[in-house]
Amino acid sequence: MMPHIKNILRRFRDEDRGSIAVETILIIPIIFWIYLTMFAIFDAYRQHSLNQKAAYTIGDIISRETTPIDSAYLNGSRELLAYLTANRKNDVAIRVTSVKYDANKKQYKRDWSRKKAGSLR
Repeated sequence: MMPHIKNILRRFRDEDRGSIAVETILIIPIIFWIYLTMFAIFDAYRQHSLNQKAAYTIGDIISRETTPIDSAYLNGSRELLAYLTANRKNDVAIRVTSVKYDANKKQYKRDWSRKKAGSLR
């Protein structure tokens, strides 16, 4: 039984007849879906990178601020986030949280937190 199966598999491997039209019809949808999947994955990584860079930028400018942060500053940060992420819908939201470390208790505590959301204009 085993030599018979090996013989069938060997003949299948060595067979080189076929129709290019049939092979093309079979492979084109696969190539299309692979291309579409790659496009979606690379676009998701691009958007993730944009969001991360924008968050780092806004975090950096807030960390350098020496005066108290007010509502107008947070609105400006939200507009900057919308600009940096190329968000055309203007439905971005931002949350800024101040965290302090208590060295005596060896723990972090939330000092304050503000959220800005909704339409920019």
